[in-house]
Amino acid sequence: MQHRAERYGGVAMLFHWVMAALIVFAWYLGNGAEDLEGGPRLIQITLHKNIGSTVLALVALRLIWRLFRPAPPLPATMSPVMRGLATATHWALYLVMFGLPLSGWLLSSAAGYPVMLAGLLELPALVDKSEAIRDFARGAHGLMGNVILALVVLHVVAALKHHFVDRDDTLRRMLPRLR
Repeated sequence: MQHRAERYGGVAMLFHWVMAALIVFAWYLGNGAEDLEGGPRLIQITLHKNIGSTVLALVALRLIWRLFRPAPPLPATMSPVMRGLATATHWALYLVMFGLPLSGWLLSSAAGYPVMLAGLLELPALVDKSEAIRDFARGAHGLMGNVILALVVLHVVAALKHHFVDRDDTLRRMLPRLR
């Protein structure tokens, strides 16, 4: 069995923090676009889609990386219930990090609009133009947008609780060491 480090490595930290920033920014852009019209709306939606497709690629790479570099063990002081909640929350985050951009890609495909991977490569349409699929994907995308917001807030609150209340290394193991 492979030995697991007590801290996340630099690559895992980079994935975590870059993806966190991209997800929060994409969420902000997607919600803010609802209040815009015309060119500004189109620019904001395009940027939102480019970021979303980038997150989809990064989460796939992140999971591949995690297969070879497992997460550090949870603190021994955590109760079995808290361990279960932490594990469930992390897997829910992964599920939504896949599902949210996939539903956006499905939404764009069903609406007849292209999706670019990081603004560089046009992705193939997932389906032909379809109002029914577009409406379903729009609902799923909106729901998952709210779910990811709730999961991110829960994740941040839990990390801060570990740091300030439990005073364990849960948060520090995802932060770069400063000299």
